Amino acid sequence: MARDKPLTRPIGLISGESPTREKHNVPAIHHLPTNTHIIDSTPIAKFLEATYPTPPLPLTSSLDGTIELQARSVVGPTFRASVVPREINILSLRSQEYFRRTREAALGRKLEDCLMRRRRAGRLSVRE
Repeated sequence: MARDKPLTRPIGLISGESPTREKHNVPAIHHLPTNTHIIDSTPIAKFLEATYPTPPLPLTSSLDGTIELQARSVVGPTFRASVVPREINILSLRSQEYFRRTREAALGRKLEDCLMRRRRAGRLSVRE
């Protein structure tokens, strides 16, 4: 079990689903008064609005899904090509194996290959 979710399983969190149906683990909150664990921005916002209605602070709207999908379609490809391949460098050794396995499967190539393609295209500085 620790092999599958090295960072969240030991503390008892369970992966949530995003609107794109991809499994993920953050953002997450643990509401101590009700011992409730919630994962993903939209469920967290809805929980906070329902639990703390005063003062009113609308965190959700009918356009949430549309805005999120459009933002992901613009930001996602750049993020996956430039940020994701570097994230492995800040993870513990225990988490690196899981991260590499899942991200390389999702990207369809090795993490290092993503960076090499950007370097060849002249989009990365020498320091990166």
